[in-house]
This record gives sequence, structure tokens and C-alpha cells, in this order.
Amino acid sequence: MVVARELTKVHEEFIRGTAEEILQHIGDAAVRGEVVLMIAGAGESVDWSRVDLAAYVTTLEQKLGIERKTAIKLAAQLSGIAKNIVYKETLGVTADRR
Repeated sequence: MVVARELTKVHEEFIRGTAEEILQHIGDAAVRGEVVLMIAGAGESVDWSRVDLAAYVTTLEQKLGIERKTAIKLAAQLSGIAKNIVYKETLGVTADRR
């Protein structure tokens, strides 16, 4: 995957690697500026029914320094789960993910 920051600007930056490598590189610092996240297709798929979506959204917020609304939208796009269901789960409401 690649995290591209501040595209076409003076402080343009690309961080490439696995999700784990990128999170290690970023550390606890918030990523500033406009960010594009590019993810290659994985060899094996994620079982999203087993993922804690509320925790996933919180991680996206903290590691990428993005607002909750943006993190929810991104989690919905990555998981293929409807945005309203991801939102409900961030509120602690168990939702049918079908």
C-alpha cells in the first residue's frame, strides 16, 4: 500500500510498504495535510465479519489524523460494508452487516 500526502505540493510525500510497515513508520504522529491511500489487492481476503469496525475506525482516525466521518467512509469503502452500518457500529449498536 501507499500513503501519498500533499500531492503536487512542496511537501509531497509517499510512504510505501505493508500496512504494518506504514503504521510503524508513522508511529503515533498524526499525518498532516491531504492524504490519498492506495491499496493493492491482497492475496487473501479479510473476513470483515470478524473485524471490530469501531476499533478500525478509531485506528484510521488516530493513525491517519482524519475526521471520524472520513474514517467511517474509508472503512466502508475498504470493507464493502454500508457506511450507515459502519457508523452504527461506531456508536456501539450491533448491526446486520449483510
